[in-house]
Amino acid sequence: MSYMEAPGTAALPARNALDPVERVPENAIWPAAIRFGLATSLAMFLVLCPPILLDQWISGQASAFFMLGTMLVLLGFSVGWFGTILGIGLVISIFSASTDGVARSETNALG
Repeated sequence: MSYMEAPGTAALPARNALDPVERVPENAIWPAAIRFGLATSLAMFLVLCPPILLDQWISGQASAFFMLGTMLVLLGFSVGWFGTILGIGLVISIFSASTDGVARSETNALG
């Protein structure tokens, strides 16, 4: 392992652009699916929840427990969307796992 030192910084490990393990799709797909799923589910909850809850609150015909139930249902939809995106990312990363085995065998042979 080699280290590079830049003036005024601590020693950081040098990144090898040709490292086969970093190029494996499985290693890039799974974290990307988690980030995308989290961002879209949070955005979905923040976009859908306030107008619905404000409408119920302003109309005055819904109790606090009904509004809480509405918020929990919307939260359930958001968590379900997050799980759907994670499932799709998992399936894609599993199908690209055959490449992972080849890259790891190349890494073991090289090093």
